[in-house]
Amino acid sequence: AGGGREGGSSPLGPSPAALGPGGMGAWQNNAWLAAGVVSLVGGWLAPQYASKLWGPELSAFLQEAPLSAAVVAQCFWMLLLIPGFVTSRRELPSEPEQRCRGCGGQAARAGWALALPLGTFLVLVHMAWFSSFSKTNVATNTLLWNTDTLTTPLAALVILRERPTSGALTGGIVGLLGAGLAVGASAAGDTLLGCGLCFSASFGYAVNTVLVEKVRDPREVSVLRLLGLEGLMAVVAICFTGLWVAVLRPEAATEWISSLPPASWLVFLGSTSVLLNTGWLWCAELAGSFWTAMVACSTIPITVLLDLMLVGMRPSPATLVGSLLVIVGFTIASWPQPAAATDAQSEAAPAGSSSGLCCSRWQGWSQAALAGSSDDLCCSRWQGWSQARAAPLLPPSSPASESTATTGTGSGDGTGTSDDGQSCSVEVETTEEASDAVEAEAEPLPAGAEAV
Repeated sequence: AGGGREGGSSPLGPSPAALGPGGMGAWQNNAWLAAGVVSLVGGWLAPQYASKLWGPELSAFLQEAPLSAAVVAQCFWMLLLIPGFVTSRRELPSEPEQRCRGCGGQAARAGWALALPLGTFLVLVHMAWFSSFSKTNVATNTLLWNTDTLTTPLAALVILRERPTSGALTGGIVGLLGAGLAVGASAAGDTLLGCGLCFSASFGYAVNTVLVEKVRDPREVSVLRLLGLEGLMAVVAICFTGLWVAVLRPEAATEWISSLPPASWLVFLGSTSVLLNTGWLWCAELAGSFWTAMVACSTIPITVLLDLMLVGMRPSPATLVGSLLVIVGFTIASWPQPAAATDAQSEAAPAGSSSGLCCSRWQGWSQAALAGSSDDLCCSRWQGWSQARAAPLLPPSSPASESTATTGTGSGDGTGTSDDGQSCSVEVETTEEASDAVEAEAEPLPAGAEAV
């Protein structure tokens, strides 16, 4: 699947452009992509099913304190800084300038410049998503979140100026129709506020993915480092807020601590949040943001299977057909697009000219330029070729203009202007030496070119 970042490095390995079409590099890339998909799906579905089936304390915490849940879950992202710290200590550059740049210089500034705004933005995104749990059912929540199959190309069009392909748009529409058919027309437990919160969270995360894909330089800020810095920002925010509240209102700090679920559920929530965001950005780095959105949309047939295994809910025929449409849409969106080389050539050719005429004259001029030893001869041939190319584009001269035009001779440029400067005529003239050299060294021009 295309759309990933060209060049640079992937989160834990080389990028697809550097891996090549086959060999061990391609296998390693596919392995990391599969790991990212598993991490994404597991981190997304695990908290919903766990809070629904086994964790009433976690469900109450997500419903009553979504902001606290978002910040606490993001604090666990700080653990992702450990692998990068260990690796950087082992591979410190020998030169002090490079060491300063890698540890506390340009890379650190670039990381914090991304982590501060995006980390704050992601806290709001997760807060809206957690708040929608109690105001929508699982089916509607899944459908609204999967609208990123259409919002991601829209965000890429606005932010990256990237026009989505026809296959991407077709696959996204087919997948969204399948998602709507799979969840059915049931609206039990849905509210307008909950639907708006879930859709806002989905669109916000699509914007975050596109922004990370656009502004992040993988050579300076890896995915793990970016998420780790966002987690460190959340830890600092909790510490300062907790200290401020403890000084002003100690009873409020005590109430907040008592509202937290058991530590095991906090660890579970933080771990799934790490898996979800790491897997999402891994897939966006390796395969592109739109492909990642289609992977998220493919969780609808997965939830159908999990509902059958865990809850004992049998899917309806409409659900099965909708799940099949989601798979078809994912296949269409992931299908490789043919290279449009002919379009680039047609755009490069000037209007009103044939490709054979342009190619023949360009070859004749280039061969004469390489064989000739005189700069004047090369310049003369270039002027003759360029004027012959421009002659079909000029409007035919009227009899009045022909009577008043004065053609310049012996100047070498073959152009002349009238006394009033309003009419002109073009006459291509070459010297005998240049014409003899063109006949001897350049290829003969086609019949159409001689007429021109």
